[in-house]
Amino acid sequence: MTSSDSRNWEQALNDACFPVSLTDVYVGTPSRRAKRYRAVMPVDPRHGDEPFAIVTDHYRLIRNEDVVDLGQEAFARLFGPHHQTRMTVFNVMLATGRGSFIADFTAPSLDCTIPIPVPAPEPGVDPRRHTFFLRVVNSYNRTQAVRLEAGICRWICRNGMIFGKQSIQFRDPHHKTKHQLMDQIARDARRLPTNELSEQIGSIYGVRLTPEMSVLEGAWQTLRLAIPQVDPKARTARVWQERCASLSALAETYETRHGRTTFSVLQAASQWAREQERTSPIQRHSYERRCGEMLEQITANARWPDRDRQAQDQVDRIRGWSKVSLEARQNGLIF
Repeated sequence: MTSSDSRNWEQALNDACFPVSLTDVYVGTPSRRAKRYRAVMPVDPRHGDEPFAIVTDHYRLIRNEDVVDLGQEAFARLFGPHHQTRMTVFNVMLATGRGSFIADFTAPSLDCTIPIPVPAPEPGVDPRRHTFFLRVVNSYNRTQAVRLEAGICRWICRNGMIFGKQSIQFRDPHHKTKHQLMDQIARDARRLPTNELSEQIGSIYGVRLTPEMSVLEGAWQTLRLAIPQVDPKARTARVWQERCASLSALAETYETRHGRTTFSVLQAASQWAREQERTSPIQRHSYERRCGEMLEQITANARWPDRDRQAQDQVDRIRGWSKVSLEARQNGLIF
């Protein structure tokens, strides 16, 4: 990461920490203050004048900057204070409506080298370079609880996977105060065994798919996408054309370069999640968690899971949408 990259991400983080407050809600005629309800509102009218959500008196407002503070504490406990002193931000996502937010933090000392299957020569960054990171998640529109979760990404393309059971397992649906959450982190957070994890991931990357399975099918199985039947006239047709064409292309690229391996599947799936322009921060987080869950499933079983009964039908639909997308591009219908 260059210094200019770091400054840009720091600015994006500052922009995401805009002020919000809980305000009274008035109902009826004549207007009366609702006793049990309040609104989560932006303080600055430049950020909108509509509430993000109406909440009850059990709701505790945790601001984005509060989640960053929680992340600082969790980072030190997950990775160690010596890493926390060099903590830097390398990814920030704020939803279009500013209602949900994620940020990822790492440190140069958390880099590791993990062998990849059939490493093709690539200029610039070492394709084996990975880094561990901590993700913080928050929302003002009630789409997501406060979350702190660890993950790993391949640095050259920033494809991320969020761990599940081996992570901090920290989640709160805005029921606790910031001080209570700090206490929970201090009580529950445990050091993440990064050296052990990097060795496990290196061995898992080489696990091959079953002979009848393609990387595209493995990616579908990982992401658990519900692909609709192909209908070029459907209202969401263009979205599915682009999504399926993108996943097909990534799966083919990784399968050609790195074979039918766990590495190919997880990288294709996580890169697809990262590249989806219409993906909200919360949806991207969900997809990257699914990649991490598959990683853990293979770790436990030392093999790729059995085929799903729906697999062939779903893969055929992905290829069908991809064909529609190609034909639309050839006819000048998609630019």
